[in-house]
Amino acid sequence: MRRGKKLLLATVALAVTALTVFCARESPERRAATDYASKVDVQGFRHTHTSNNPEGVTRTFVGPRSIDLAAAVTAPGFTFSSSRPGSEPTSNALYTYIAKAKDIKVGDMSCALSIAHLKVGGPAVRDESDAAADGDWLNTLGLTEAEISAVAHGDAIVLEIYTVCHSAM
Repeated sequence: MRRGKKLLLATVALAVTALTVFCARESPERRAATDYASKVDVQGFRHTHTSNNPEGVTRTFVGPRSIDLAAAVTAPGFTFSSSRPGSEPTSNALYTYIAKAKDIKVGDMSCALSIAHLKVGGPAVRDESDAAADGDWLNTLGLTEAEISAVAHGDAIVLEIYTVCHSAM
């Protein structure tokens, strides 16, 4: 009886380990999105943070508001298709899309790239507690105090580059 119990526990432990390893495998789509996102850069901006989301990869950059994004974004296969230079985020939106590109080929995957200007600081901040919350959030993205101050004063912007890939078949 005791030996059977040990065998049952060992079998359950082995099954849980196998299930964990199986679920932790990276999908080809995620791998393609990660590979593509790692090549995305914004000239004149500092890369502060990368996060893996269920659908793709988000990279965060901070840099001067005066930047020419069409010239600054470097990514294999990316064409700056819908720029809106100088567009300001609305008070009720977390971010403003600046550009989107679709059907970038990465191996046998089709990938899309979106660039968003995050709404932080400026007139959209309603009071000091909002400003403090924004500061805390920017801190989690790896921004320095000087960068947070520049963003709050409207001298710098935070961009998120979102990459998602899917099988072309």
